[in-house]
Amino acid sequence: MSGFATLTWLNLRRLRGPAVLSALLVAAYAAVVTGPRPLASWYLAAGDFAQPSAVIPLLFGAGVAAPMLAREQQRRTIDLAYTQSMPRAVWLAARILPVPALAVVTALGARAAFRLPPGSDLIRHLWWPGGGAVRIGFLLFSVALGFCAGAVLGRTLPAMAVTVVGFLFVWYGGVVMPIVRVLVPEENSVIPGSSPRTVLAFAVVLYVFAAVLLAVTFAWMTRKVPRS
Repeated sequence: MSGFATLTWLNLRRLRGPAVLSALLVAAYAAVVTGPRPLASWYLAAGDFAQPSAVIPLLFGAGVAAPMLAREQQRRTIDLAYTQSMPRAVWLAARILPVPALAVVTALGARAAFRLPPGSDLIRHLWWPGGGAVRIGFLLFSVALGFCAGAVLGRTLPAMAVTVVGFLFVWYGGVVMPIVRVLVPEENSVIPGSSPRTVLAFAVVLYVFAAVLLAVTFAWMTRKVPRS
């Protein structure tokens, strides 16, 4: 087994806690969909912050990605990792890649849960707003933001706070809308779902945001000099 594969396997084992939490989260959504009326009422009362499209990005961005690289620097284990024969970029890729993969699997699991037969008439008015290219784009953006904040700040709590604030700012602040208007000027509406071209433009912008944040993360971490 190559060094990259070995390190990836090790990092997957480190994600056992988030994996269990993801399974519990999907099970909770399945219980809401198929459960009694009170569960559906509580779900509706929670608003956006009960929706998978907000919960899953915040969970993996602020709860998993942001602390990962920040703790490596706080505990100075990054210094030991950088003294190994494996290139820094390879070590970093093996450290990062399992997180968005697990996040996407969790999102797909939540989407499948919302397609179960509803057990409450209230659920018939619900739809899972975390599906599609745009919602996956928000998920990848949040994860990339968490990694970037953790790498640059090097402190767990500040990185988590920046990730939460940054995600909510993009989610509610309409940051993507002006860019979409430039990319799709002929559309009268730039609300995701109004047309295939608008959806594609909205998703592409989010993917570009995520790619830029990951590029900054790699550039910052691969050039960092160990404090040995």
